[in-house]
Amino acid sequence: HRFRDVDLLSGEWLLILPGGEAIAETWFHVPGQNRSAYIERTWTDGISYRASGPRLRIDRPAVLIGGADNYYHWMIDFLPRLLCALATPSLAGRRLVVAAQRTAFEQETIDLVDTPAERLVSVPYPAVVECADLVTLDFGARPTAVTGMPVMFRGATPLPVLSALRSRLLSALRIAPRPN
Repeated sequence: HRFRDVDLLSGEWLLILPGGEAIAETWFHVPGQNRSAYIERTWTDGISYRASGPRLRIDRPAVLIGGADNYYHWMIDFLPRLLCALATPSLAGRRLVVAAQRTAFEQETIDLVDTPAERLVSVPYPAVVECADLVTLDFGARPTAVTGMPVMFRGATPLPVLSALRSRLLSALRIAPRPN
């Protein structure tokens, strides 16, 4: 999806459209499992939020990668976006928006997949990031239970994307895949 003149609430990766409507990721994460810096209240069909933190601006075209201090969510939800952004020719000139406060495993995999450092835009948490031209990569909705809550440990990332991620990581680590 492509958004123009949208605010990004960093760290929890919420998008705020010019009219004030909030768009949540298919999964969003509060760093450190702390209370949200932005969300005041949630309802079944929406949230109330406050935009807190310093205001920053990204004028150049960018892609939202995001990040999580949770290993599972980094590997399943965010790293596949990075790999897609790196592999998609139409996104080659865009900056890659990531968390400034990265864990060791996030930084190690960013380096491992040969991410050009000059493409990274590291944003602190919390912050309101005004984005002139932002692309988000969406693999579809996370499977949900009857209650409407996401099914635990069932990501939305399609199997071919996860397979490509596995191959890229094994190759970068110089590990031969096991024969079937």
